Amino acid sequence: ATVSRFNHSCSHNVNNSWQADEGVEVLHAVRDIEEGEELCITYIDLFQTYEQRQEELMRIFKFQCLCEACRLSEEDRASSDWRRHRLSQFREALPHSAT
Repeated sequence: ATVSRFNHSCSHNVNNSWQADEGVEVLHAVRDIEEGEELCITYIDLFQTYEQRQEELMRIFKFQCLCEACRLSEEDRASSDWRRHRLSQFREALPHSAT
């Protein structure tokens, strides 16, 4: 599979990572995927709020995301934004590995 052919979703079902030592992009399913379901990666940091994600996608990639997460009701979106913010805080609290 060519990674450039994957579409973006803020609720992606595939994670991609570059393995520099091997010179390959590795793809892993992050959840069970239904037969016929589109495989999607994320183009941005998902720990951002809806507004931040939309702004970044428009600025860099020139599109508005209409994925499942971006179509949530206002109340559900506020809950999603809060969870994403908390996950960002947890990530920042983790020790960073040396590269």
